[in-house]
Amino acid sequence: MSDSAASAAAALRRFMVRGGLILMGIFLACVGIFPVDEFFLLHNTVATGMAVVFGIVVVGLPWFLPTIPRVFVPSDGSTCW
Repeated sequence: MSDSAASAAAALRRFMVRGGLILMGIFLACVGIFPVDEFFLLHNTVATGMAVVFGIVVVGLPWFLPTIPRVFVPSDGSTCW
């Protein structure tokens, strides 16, 4: 892979993380805009979407940002507790 192709791939992966964070922020705002007692289905759908995007970003972090310090990468679970 040439340097320009590697650089473009790295930029795309950074863009995906940035997009995921922006999408989580939008979903969080929507959770506040649509109260659960008035918009139950919409509120829960947006909250679930936010959790899914968060999971994708966290699990995909080693691939999205391979140079990220290991402290930010989820472990195998043996050191979590």
